[in-house]
Amino acid sequence: MSLAATIKRLGAFASCDIGDALVKLKYPYGGFLDGIHMWSPAHRSGTQKAIGQAVTVKMVTMSDTSAPKPDRHFAEIDARTMEALRNGKDIGGAIKRFRKA
Repeated sequence: MSLAATIKRLGAFASCDIGDALVKLKYPYGGFLDGIHMWSPAHRSGTQKAIGQAVTVKMVTMSDTSAPKPDRHFAEIDARTMEALRNGKDIGGAIKRFRKA
């Protein structure tokens, strides 16, 4: 089954149903990511559901030598993929600046 067909079928379920199924499949925390809210197409409005592949991104300072160094920049991910962005320690408004770019 294609990814688009899978996402269409999953769209019929509430997020808690999908989370319960993931828990039964022993997926960590049922796929739950705390504190996430939608910014697009409009910030926290409407009845949109977010279903699909996601990439998590943690902003860190360039001087953080312990941070992983991915092969690609996070802005180069597939346009159909959701991003969960988080500011690291001492980053301030990095996400806000990125959104305006």
